[in-house]
Amino acid sequence: MKSNIYNSLLQLTNYLPSEARGYLLREFLQLSSTSNKYDEVEIGLATTKKDIEQSFRLVKKYYKKSKIKNDNANLFHITKFHCLPTTKIIVAKYKGEIIGTMTIILDSEFKLPIDDFSNIGKLRNSGKKIAEISSIAVASKWRRRNSIVFMKLCTFLVRYSVEVMGIDFFVMVTSNTARHYYKEIFCFKPIDGEIKRASHAGNKLSYSQYANTKTMLKRMKKNYSKKKFEKITEFLKSHDNYFHQFETDKIISQYLYTREAFLDFFRDKNNILGKLSKNEKLALKNFYDHTSNVHQSIESLNDAHQKQDRRFPRYHANYKLLALCNKKMIEGKTLEVSRGGLSIISDRYHQIGDRLTLLIEVFEGEVEEFHAHVRWTKGSRYGLKLIFNENSKIQLTKKKWHNFMNKIEGAANINSLAA
Repeated sequence: MKSNIYNSLLQLTNYLPSEARGYLLREFLQLSSTSNKYDEVEIGLATTKKDIEQSFRLVKKYYKKSKIKNDNANLFHITKFHCLPTTKIIVAKYKGEIIGTMTIILDSEFKLPIDDFSNIGKLRNSGKKIAEISSIAVASKWRRRNSIVFMKLCTFLVRYSVEVMGIDFFVMVTSNTARHYYKEIFCFKPIDGEIKRASHAGNKLSYSQYANTKTMLKRMKKNYSKKKFEKITEFLKSHDNYFHQFETDKIISQYLYTREAFLDFFRDKNNILGKLSKNEKLALKNFYDHTSNVHQSIESLNDAHQKQDRRFPRYHANYKLLALCNKKMIEGKTLEVSRGGLSIISDRYHQIGDRLTLLIEVFEGEVEEFHAHVRWTKGSRYGLKLIFNENSKIQLTKKKWHNFMNKIEGAANINSLAA
């Protein structure tokens, strides 16, 4: 009964002026409970096959209840984006059961689900790092009376996306009825302002939005009451212990699936591999063939074009850096790294051929100096070729870089999905 009343009140806020609607939506947000069971809810990345299956099943159940059609005839909601080692499934677990989930999808050669709905070219042209929030579901009995599990998931997602993945912009497609909720609760902004039907959401009226991760919390603090924002801050801090492991390990590419688990999820359960375009198959081969022998003979990818001629495998990683060029020091961060070079994001304009001196914290408390030339530019993104053989001093940096890459490859090549 309380859930129905709450949903009815949410619907009514759509007809209110913006300021009143925002105030009421934030006031309706229930972030406290007298029950201790919420203290036992664990939030983290899905790392077992059981957790991933439960997550896919929960989303499928939610979509079915919300009358969102899905191509999958089985009990799981799985997309092609879940194939990628840069896609992260976040779960809320209570006594071994998955009770909530969200997926964060990093922009890549696969693009994003939102591309079938809106044009995000302006965001991409900025060269900043974009990720889409998708596959959101919380078990009904855990969202009837309050938003605690949902907010725990959201605050974890924000921290992981910013601190580990280095995301600059979130994008998402919501139902038309939920668009005001994400605007007022999380300060999302419209992408094109159009309400239209989304084919990937059962042809429901939908709306696309984005948020700047650098300003999101500042804007939320301004909009919320002091007491309410302190509660949100409490949720953010509740994940501290989990995030200690990422203080210097900022590896995004993680090869979680064994060959058997990969084929089970993406071939046997719904034939996702068979539906990929040739370019998508090529991209998937480039993601996996360099890094894990277990994927070199995946049958479903054998008809793809030859993989690109890359001398070294690339890994998505997010390390802060300082770049010195023409006596000016600027901040930046890595996008991809390999044994021969890296790509970075930098707000200062560099030209092809520029020489950069890079300071990167390769291990905790250990900053190393490297040298590189700019090979390509795209917005605020730059491709760099490392310099190792210029003189005896610089030759010493080659071993340091390879030690750094050994750490990254070790963290990326998990290659086992626990039962």
